Amino acid sequence: MKTVGIILMLLVLLTAPVARDVFAQAAPLTPSISVTASAVRVDETGTTLSTPATQLRWRSFGPGRERDNQVEASVRVALRLNLTPWLGTKIRLYQRMTNGADSGTFNVSWRGQGRLLPGALQGGGRVLVFEGIVKDAFLLDTLDVSIVGDGKNLAGFQAVELFFEVDK
Repeated sequence: MKTVGIILMLLVLLTAPVARDVFAQAAPLTPSISVTASAVRVDETGTTLSTPATQLRWRSFGPGRERDNQVEASVRVALRLNLTPWLGTKIRLYQRMTNGADSGTFNVSWRGQGRLLPGALQGGGRVLVFEGIVKDAFLLDTLDVSIVGDGKNLAGFQAVELFFEVDK
């Protein structure tokens, strides 16, 4: 089964012209393997992002930045989860965020169209987004994802990987 995680490439725009050139060369999404032995990663083939490389913007501009170093971005995700292996069974579906050096810097929150519970994560975290009987082969939803982080030490691309898993 081919799985593709939702990887958001975030760019801190400190030098806009240079950043835009680098932004245009962002790497494509690549498959990855499940992180936990007790969970099965869900096939997300067909999931698309409104902008795979998303620009982070300073929350406040100018003089007040000494007090507020927060950067933020948002992206819309057209989610398509293949739940065929669990048709007719009760599952607990979780969203997980990798615990990489980049991911730990960010807080991610989302709200969907009602198929999944809204929630929030930090690097290495896992949150329940659905519990129930799988009635359809594919779970489709549109998520509005918000990313907030401390911009004090950020430079260049930052990767945030979100994915879904079902406990065995």
